Amino acid sequence: MLARQLLAGLLRPRANLGVDFHTYLAAARVGMTHSWSAIYDQGLVAAAQHELASRQYGQAFLSPPAVAWLASALSVLPYQVAYEAWALLSLAILMAALTWSAPSGSSPPWTLALAAMSSWWVIEAIQVGQVVPLVAAIVLVFWRLLRENREFASGLVFGLILLKPNTPFLVLPALLVAGRFRALAGVVVTAVALSALSVGTVGIAGISDYLGQLRGPLPGGSDVLSLHRALGIGGIQVTALKGIIVALTMATTYLARQRPGRWLPAAIVGSLLVSPYLHTSDLCLLTVAGWMAWHEWTSAGARAPLAVIWVVSAPLTWFVPKWPAVNRWPLIEVAVVLATAVSAVAWSR
Repeated sequence: MLARQLLAGLLRPRANLGVDFHTYLAAARVGMTHSWSAIYDQGLVAAAQHELASRQYGQAFLSPPAVAWLASALSVLPYQVAYEAWALLSLAILMAALTWSAPSGSSPPWTLALAAMSSWWVIEAIQVGQVVPLVAAIVLVFWRLLRENREFASGLVFGLILLKPNTPFLVLPALLVAGRFRALAGVVVTAVALSALSVGTVGIAGISDYLGQLRGPLPGGSDVLSLHRALGIGGIQVTALKGIIVALTMATTYLARQRPGRWLPAAIVGSLLVSPYLHTSDLCLLTVAGWMAWHEWTSAGARAPLAVIWVVSAPLTWFVPKWPAVNRWPLIEVAVVLATAVSAVAWSR
């Protein structure tokens, strides 16, 4: 009852409420009732979706097996209760990660964390039941452990981004550029363990089905946050621009390699810019990048742009007439990458 009251203001009625969790839970049901090797049989997934919530529209399950494993923990609950529990747990985990990762001596972290979680992309992710808030929490824990020079442990944690590997993936080459080899080794250990577990449960055939479906046409709307939509360019132009962004990200990492709070935001935002597959809820990672930058750059001048971005990301902007479309966000992200690169150059002198 309390959970429903807490979520009442957040989970406003909408056509796709819980749509992603609906898909995760359907795949989990297929795995538990048929075989885990069948979780990429989209016919079985569609039937399970209809059985769970017949009025909810269905979609293909294209997430790694570990996402279905997580959802299976709630499979004994009625669908609506399971979704609300998933949403509440996602909020609680992200809130805990934000407050725990804040450097000691900063202003009350829980008040800042509440503000950080008020961005529309966090609300969007919770509403659709996305796994990305958990990925955001993983990156925050990774940041604190890396900051404390617990590199191998940080890598073990960061390897869990395989829950949604298309989001902060540029952090991996950034670790190499920054000379964080122990952290990279930890990532490899977790990745190998998860991969072995996936093959052991889903099988080679299941993994082949998963990879084959990923090579197919991208779901509708997956390019709404892309550079080519924001700039109206394509082909070799957008490819070259992505190459420049990766190069700037790696240069920023090298120059600021002793300060993870300076290069991690660039790596995160750069990942979002060059990702071939992205939805609006994936911008939860911008909350992570902003959180790190806020605690790294403490001057009023440096924090002012972050405050402006936070205001622009407020859900109230949904109701402002003629507000810039969501595909304008890559332009802000490009500005962030450029600003972090300039800051890294200035700091390294």
